[in-house]
Amino acid sequence: MGSSGSTRRVTIVNENSPDVIKISDSVVKRLKGESEAITASSAPRTTASAPYDTRGSGDVMQTRKLYHEELKKVDDAWRERLAEVERQNQELYKLATDKFAGAVNEVEQKYMKHKCVAICEEQQHKVLECYQKNQHAPLNCSKEKQEKDAMAEAYRQANAKAIVEVNALHQNMMYFKEDHLRKVKELEGLLHKAEEHRRKCEFVKVECQKRVSLLEKESQLKSDRILQLQSRASAQAIIHVTGLATSGIAPEATSVPPHIAVLASI
Repeated sequence: MGSSGSTRRVTIVNENSPDVIKISDSVVKRLKGESEAITASSAPRTTASAPYDTRGSGDVMQTRKLYHEELKKVDDAWRERLAEVERQNQELYKLATDKFAGAVNEVEQKYMKHKCVAICEEQQHKVLECYQKNQHAPLNCSKEKQEKDAMAEAYRQANAKAIVEVNALHQNMMYFKEDHLRKVKELEGLLHKAEEHRRKCEFVKVECQKRVSLLEKESQLKSDRILQLQSRASAQAIIHVTGLATSGIAPEATSVPPHIAVLASI
């Protein structure tokens, strides 16, 4: 003991070497848990795999959800707009129809159903009788003649007034008709624009669905690629540890935890 000196070996680990594989604490814990379950009769190979990366698919699902929500809002808004336009169209049509029917009814009651009677018929008979009685003195019938002329003038004035009123009612009826046609054309234009916008929304919907489907495929391809890379890295790590164990190299010199070397040597 006194004559033979103890030998102390110092190992310097080069962490920047490309042959050194760093293993995280979570992998070490999983390996520890699996090493306790290994029996003497069976020694399965342990392959560490990283958790499945679902961030890409999650982004796609979130994008699809937001797209469907926005599309539903646009759909509901335009459905409400179309319903409102149809309701206004019905109200305007009913209002114009009522006004037109009222004007026609007023004209019919005032003028169309008026019975045509002889004007100043009684005064006319009086004048004729007076002329027959006073054939040689017609000036004696001047009073009856003046009464008949006054009544005829009153009828002429009333008739002229009625003609003016009829013309005014006719102009109002034509105005109501033109206004109704103009509003109908405006509503038809709004409905046409709404239909065009609906078709555009349908086109955007189809394009968005294609885009979402493409993103899903890209996300799936990326996830598969990540799984392949993780499996390849895990396989390379196990092969490397197994090679070190068979060559008799100490685990400390390769920055590999001792329990990995133990698993590799089993």
